[in-house]
Amino acid sequence: MDDALVVISELVTNAVRHATPQQDGELGVSWVLDDGCLVLAVEDGGSTRLPGALSADNVDEVGRGLSIVSTLTRRWWVEAHGSDVRVSALLDAG
Repeated sequence: MDDALVVISELVTNAVRHATPQQDGELGVSWVLDDGCLVLAVEDGGSTRLPGALSADNVDEVGRGLSIVSTLTRRWWVEAHGSDVRVSALLDAG
């Protein structure tokens, strides 16, 4: 549960800081528990570039979010649907 909270927090933070809202002015958060796995997803209105993990130095105040997501999940991925972008992450639920 703690890992899931950190992951969804990082995904929402990235969407708020780096993307635009969807056309309805909102951002979507979803989760699905399936066959012992939890899939978390955040969908936003996209930005000028697709999300990707950065390489942050020890003194950098930002740039670690998706690296943290990579460490805590089995995998994460990005899907673009028109101008909307969904970032999803797969965690073991057990």
